[in-house]
Amino acid sequence: MKNCLLPILRGMIAALLAAVIFTSCSDDDAETTHVSTAETVKIAVILPKQTNWERTLQWVKDNLALADATIQPEYEWYNEDSVDVESVADELSKRSDIACIVGCLDDANTQKVAYKCAKTYKPMFTFSASADLARAFGQRGFFWGLRESNITQCEVLLSKAALYGAKTVSLLAESGVYGQTFVDWFAFQATELGLTPMDIVTYSSKEEMMEGYNEIYENFPDYVICVPSGAEDVKTLTNEGHWMRILFSDKAFTSDVVGNVDNWLIEGVSPVADPSSGFNISYQAKFNVLPQSGEAELYDAVMIACMATAYMKQHDYTDLNEAIETLLTTEATAQGGWISGNMRETFQQIAAGATPAISGATGLLDFSTSNYTTIQYSTYTHWMLYDDVFSNLDYLSREGDGHSSSILAGWEWNKQKSQTFDENQTDITYSELTGHKAVIVAASSTWTNYRHQADALAFYHLLKTCGYTDDDIILIMADDLAYNEKNPWQGVVKRTLDGENLYTDVQIDYRLGDLTLNDLSIILSGTADDEHPIVLNSGSGDNVLFFWSGHGSLDGLVWNESRTPVTGTMLNSILTRLYNEKRFRKMFCITETCYSGGVAEQCEGIPGVLFLTAANGQETSKADVLSEELGVWMTNRFTSVLLQYLTSNTSRTLRELYLETFTKTLGSHVMLYNVANYGNVYLNRTDEFFNVE
Repeated sequence: MKNCLLPILRGMIAALLAAVIFTSCSDDDAETTHVSTAETVKIAVILPKQTNWERTLQWVKDNLALADATIQPEYEWYNEDSVDVESVADELSKRSDIACIVGCLDDANTQKVAYKCAKTYKPMFTFSASADLARAFGQRGFFWGLRESNITQCEVLLSKAALYGAKTVSLLAESGVYGQTFVDWFAFQATELGLTPMDIVTYSSKEEMMEGYNEIYENFPDYVICVPSGAEDVKTLTNEGHWMRILFSDKAFTSDVVGNVDNWLIEGVSPVADPSSGFNISYQAKFNVLPQSGEAELYDAVMIACMATAYMKQHDYTDLNEAIETLLTTEATAQGGWISGNMRETFQQIAAGATPAISGATGLLDFSTSNYTTIQYSTYTHWMLYDDVFSNLDYLSREGDGHSSSILAGWEWNKQKSQTFDENQTDITYSELTGHKAVIVAASSTWTNYRHQADALAFYHLLKTCGYTDDDIILIMADDLAYNEKNPWQGVVKRTLDGENLYTDVQIDYRLGDLTLNDLSIILSGTADDEHPIVLNSGSGDNVLFFWSGHGSLDGLVWNESRTPVTGTMLNSILTRLYNEKRFRKMFCITETCYSGGVAEQCEGIPGVLFLTAANGQETSKADVLSEELGVWMTNRFTSVLLQYLTSNTSRTLRELYLETFTKTLGSHVMLYNVANYGNVYLNRTDEFFNVE
């Protein structure tokens, strides 16, 4: 976002703001009893029972009354801090008298609500901005996100660091759903912005937070991006931590921090209402405080629900989501649609059969449901807290930018930092190809990790169509999906929603739970015994294909949740032994895990070995295709792209394979390692591994 995060200080439109202030403040003093004939719409609200939320809900209700709105909200409030959110959501999603749900403040709770609403298509409005929420539910037509994904907030923070002249950056993030977006995108975006990512540390307790902070301090990066769980984390860091240059995320932009930061000057970024809407100034004039994060979105949620209900009744729709979509995809050009005078005009247009363009407290409400039912552009404030006073340094937006990573653009990022290869590299001469062998490992177990085994099975079937026999393939997986009690399709494992059953004609050689890392080493060694009757019996003329799908850590490839990962050093030792024993002609290792590049990098230098990894050594890889029915991700993005590309044509150059997977694997940098010791990727082809005669 180097040249796209342009300040949008729109104070020059003072005349509009003055009109908004005058109108809304005048509205506050008017009578509201003249709308008694209006119908009501019941809205369930799941938020903490706090004054700021209550006054916002009452304010929008009052302004709707002043607008002579034909629909008035009736709130059914559930205190997020004290209820069982999952149980409440299950009940509300099934109730016909509840038109929609608004919530939650906590991203993990929002996820629980979304899973329930997905089953009944109950409309829900939220300002939780975790990337996976919108990606999982934002194309289903019921999930209405009023805040741009935190993918963008992460990028805004990194862009600020770059603007300040940073060269190195580290991340300290809480380990929940909220912090995960920043963990997933930090290294990827830093690389794209020309920054060097250093430490990526997560924490789940105060003690872990301080340990992580001190770990980062030892490397002393130019800037630390801090993603706290709330005000208490900020207080602890500023009162107990060593001074470093920190940029905080929006969880630090709260009045609870004031008076508790030990005289530090702290700054950060937070989504806010578009200043052109006039909401912030009007709110401050009415309540004598600045609105807290999320209040503008809450106001808009109620307003949209009431307008959409009126529109639904006018046009005899049976689905409120359809009415919401129609209103939100009608492009607005004027701000201030949230004030009572403008809302009155909107309801009049609806009653006349028109489809009005609406704007809200947050801004122009720019949606595009052809992609995601999440707002495309948010406004961010670059804030500073000094002497217990919050100041807005400037406002920022990525509107009009073709490079930034909103939930709309984030999965279509035009990546710049691809690898370059020498087209004139002298190729390496190998002996005659005489055979093919493959080892496929799904290195995780349990229902939650469904995608790893599904991908391994899909890769297995691809090889079978390429001419491999079961004697050529060693398949290692937990085999706990097909008849899992959570599987509604007993005996079936799929990788896509409409895909074929991958659990047919499958020969599984080893169950993951029966093996240790030492067993894996023995299987790869080629020496069979009673406990390991099937081993990699490859020779000097064989091309060996090695596919690994599972979890990864900064320490290595995770083996069935074991605390001891497969490190780069361990894998280097195994592959070096195979090379010295002339156990392969060429070996192509494909790894789908987070941080997989870190292991591959430590294996460079071994002749004849090539690694294709889903991510570099500092990035997470991304899941793909969520099934609400199964409650799991069904595949990984990298493997999905790889399989689709190879299925369409197994005869590619390795450079073509790299470019395809690099371009279409979203949120991480696909990498090729050890090219210099393997051969010219413009000349070497996938045929050698995927076309078996």
